[in-house]
Amino acid sequence: ELSKIEEVAKEIKFESLDEVYDDPKLMDVPGHKSGLLINGQFKTVYRRVNYPESIKLFENQIEEALASIKLIPVNQEK
Repeated sequence: ELSKIEEVAKEIKFESLDEVYDDPKLMDVPGHKSGLLINGQFKTVYRRVNYPESIKLFENQIEEALASIKLIPVNQEK
């Protein structure tokens, strides 16, 4: 699954995207933050408005990978 995420990141040139796609004048617009470790550097992209649609391909790939993982509860006794 990680290789698919990396493949999409390369396809959309994630490393060259701006760090922020926003308009501070707009209120009540949901935001989304994505990140990826590229060549030892952690790159994040925060988007709310005026972002390239290609970023959604990357986000969808992450969601698909997470959906395929079976989560197991951890015993949190103290």
